[in-house]
Amino acid sequence: MRKASVFVFLLIQACQPPRFEPDRPEEQYNSTSVAIPKLVSTVNIPVEIPLAELERQVNSRVNGLVFEDNSLEDNGNDGMLLKVWKRDSIRVQPSGDAFLFTVPLKVWAKKGLTVLGVTNFQETSFSLNTRFVTRISVGPNWQAVTSTQASGYEWIEKPYLRLGFVEVPLTPVVSRILDKEQQNIANQIDGQLKQQLNLKPYVQTVWQAMQQPVRVSEELDAWLRVHPTEIWMTPLTANGTAARARIGIRAYTETLVGQKPAQTASTTVPSLQASNDAADDFQVGLTGEISHQTATRMAAAELVGKTFSFQNGKRQITIGSVDLYGSHGKLVIKTGVTGSLDGTLYLVGKPFFNVASQSVELRDLDFALDTKSRLLKAANWLAHGTLAKRMQENLKLPLGEQLETARKNIRVQLANRQVAKGIALNGTLDELTPGEVFITPQAIVAVVTARGKIDLKISGL
Repeated sequence: MRKASVFVFLLIQACQPPRFEPDRPEEQYNSTSVAIPKLVSTVNIPVEIPLAELERQVNSRVNGLVFEDNSLEDNGNDGMLLKVWKRDSIRVQPSGDAFLFTVPLKVWAKKGLTVLGVTNFQETSFSLNTRFVTRISVGPNWQAVTSTQASGYEWIEKPYLRLGFVEVPLTPVVSRILDKEQQNIANQIDGQLKQQLNLKPYVQTVWQAMQQPVRVSEELDAWLRVHPTEIWMTPLTANGTAARARIGIRAYTETLVGQKPAQTASTTVPSLQASNDAADDFQVGLTGEISHQTATRMAAAELVGKTFSFQNGKRQITIGSVDLYGSHGKLVIKTGVTGSLDGTLYLVGKPFFNVASQSVELRDLDFALDTKSRLLKAANWLAHGTLAKRMQENLKLPLGEQLETARKNIRVQLANRQVAKGIALNGTLDELTPGEVFITPQAIVAVVTARGKIDLKISGL
């Protein structure tokens, strides 16, 4: 009886196919850490100077008596004395790429009139508005370059002297003097504008402040560091109630993990470059990672216990176990199966980050070479089946919550942040662009680029 039982057992064993055990793909990792690439970004600095502030500055300089002629012999022996005062506040209006300054003046004149050999000196007062057109640019050394030219004047009260019942016009002689002296007023306007429109101290402060590393995640101990490389500025134009321009700073941004990195060493703001437009693109690298242990647990939750049918249900396999590891930049899925085939399958795919699902997924998932070669001999129905495709569709390793937390942390740091007195940083990060997915000995790490825009607002100019 005992011999019969042994015979039946051996017969059953002989009828069962041997376990399917192909060679295991080599476990190998290209790197032990992830290098988040430096990204080229632009930081925008809107420059806005209220025209009211320009008026205030110019009025503080051009004030009171602006011209005085105490000689009767100058100006071709004209026999006239002249004093010119600022009558009212200077006004500034936008005029395309220029600024129109209107300077209200009051004039006192004293001139000798000779009748029948007798010279009598008569006094008169009158008013006019003189106009000046100023163009402002900024030179490579960040100093304002101004050019103010006289643009005529408007008589409020025309000059004349009264001799009895006769009015003697002084317009020609006064006009000649004013034409010559208008340049003196233009020089005063230029001097005040050059003094007030020195942007370099502000830009120097911004240049240095933006290089301070900013912690963007305490959980990951991640830091954002900005390394500026060049700077440019659009032309200053008048529009509405302000003079406006945009300064653009080209920079590299990098995300570093670990202790606080050192500040970049670019301490002196470079020479200004002119540009007709300033790009508006800020980007920073973010990372999300899933440990191999967690990834294996997630994959098992999706795949273990699933049964797949082939050949119209004639054959079936059920997944009993899943393990994940890396091999030369690809992800290997070690899968234990039972059913029409018992044993181990190895599938290999390239991981990538899917923005739509916010997950690490696999593309081109297929059986490893030795697994496929043996399947073609032992289970051709499985080698040409849809198992790899269906597993690829089911395997998703979500990173959305982790990346969103990192993005929110950076956005908090970029929102209305005072980087220095009078300098506020404000920015947004919205668009996510997938980068490379790394497989390290510890984890699967996705690098993602977050894009948005960053503005630095300078107040107090």
